[in-house]
Amino acid sequence: GMASRVHPCKDFETLIEAAQILIAPFPDCQILIVGDYTNVPAHREHYQHLQAMLREKAIQDHFVFAGFESDMTSFFSAIDVCALSTHAEGFLLAIIEAMHYGKPVVATRVGGIPEAISHEETGYSIPPRSPQEFADALIRLHADADLYSKMSAAARQRMQDLFSADQFHNRV
Repeated sequence: GMASRVHPCKDFETLIEAAQILIAPFPDCQILIVGDYTNVPAHREHYQHLQAMLREKAIQDHFVFAGFESDMTSFFSAIDVCALSTHAEGFLLAIIEAMHYGKPVVATRVGGIPEAISHEETGYSIPPRSPQEFADALIRLHADADLYSKMSAAARQRMQDLFSADQFHNRV
């Protein structure tokens, strides 16, 4: 799943290309997207572009664009892995939330993301615009239940050790 507004800087194109690779060995795979795609004209336009791309690749049935979601607990309960294929980002709260819920993260190595993810421990930090590497990381997590469990526990622990409210309070 990916929590992000539908905007060109979020590089949904790489996620779509990676999903096409992932779907071959895992045909039941679903990608859940939460984030606005209706309220802002640029978001609506980009959403239409992505829908055309999904139809062209014949994988539109594997993507669910749920729109804005205020209850992120429901979102994180519904996904196995938090994915973020962005071109640029600050320090993304959605990654910390995912780790709180014990979700491994596969995200691009931009902005503050490498500060949150411990590569190959709590998830995978992938170079931007690398759909094959993105897909390979997702496939590893889906194919290996032990690896998934280990990364899930490590993600939860890293969040507690570095980003919990107590840790924030202590640092301030």
